[in-house]
Amino acid sequence: MKPKSIVIAGNGPSLRGIDYARLPKDFDVYRCNQFYFEDQYFLGRKIKGVFFNFWTFFEQYYTLKAFLKKEYEIEQIYCSRMFWATEKDFSNNEVFNRIYPDVINVYDIVSSHQEIHTNLKFADLFLESRITSGVLMAVVAAIQGYTSLYITGIDFYENGAYAFEHKKKNALDLVYQYHQDSPKDLFHKKEIDLKILLDLQKMFDIEIYSLSPKSPLSEHFPLAPCVNHSFKIISKPLDYTNDIMIPPVKDPLKEEVPEENKEPNEESEIEEIELGFIARIKRILVKIKQKLGF
Repeated sequence: MKPKSIVIAGNGPSLRGIDYARLPKDFDVYRCNQFYFEDQYFLGRKIKGVFFNFWTFFEQYYTLKAFLKKEYEIEQIYCSRMFWATEKDFSNNEVFNRIYPDVINVYDIVSSHQEIHTNLKFADLFLESRITSGVLMAVVAAIQGYTSLYITGIDFYENGAYAFEHKKKNALDLVYQYHQDSPKDLFHKKEIDLKILLDLQKMFDIEIYSLSPKSPLSEHFPLAPCVNHSFKIISKPLDYTNDIMIPPVKDPLKEEVPEENKEPNEESEIEEIELGFIARIKRILVKIKQKLGF
């Protein structure tokens, strides 16, 4: 029988401030995205499930299979794909499932609960608000039947970016937000994260606790009870994986732009990530013009 308690660990600064005496006796762990950049095993090597964003999934899956299996014991792999309207992601899951047969699609779990699914999609479509990866893990855990959620590393980007150095070479190429002063996505808003967590409490009659006293989350949810749990932080090997690894092949799900459709690039030294960032800014400007009636 699986534990009723689960630790939901985002990658915010409070991950370094866990009060380990408050950990439950028996629990599962969910981690996400660049969690393996950590310089210590803040929650041990055993992980029930890891969640990777869809737009870096190809590289993250390769990193996990080729490198992280030596550093962590990971039971399940999740793709945090939700078919958000604001991402204009309307492609079918069928091909993805054929390529990654051992991966669980988050959409399949969340869409099984109509009320929470509807709330998430309404916020995305009409309010341009989208929950963070940490809260998405909490949603999945609640639907799966966990009754006590212990949260750390979900800090609403208020106390800094991450609990570890995130501006690594490959990560900078793949995650455009890492070039900004704050890596927070424009759609990630504290209000929607808090609303969904409170909704989970009511809908599923679950308990939500904070494990990190200095986390902003502790202003909204109680600290977990102190049970004097004995937990030893393990050091990582000196050569641990601290960047996203780039596969030696191309992602079959990403369409190549024909040469005749590519815009001429006079400055050959401009990297692809810079072009992607400029495209993102252009899309934002178009939205602003539309709202202003231009």
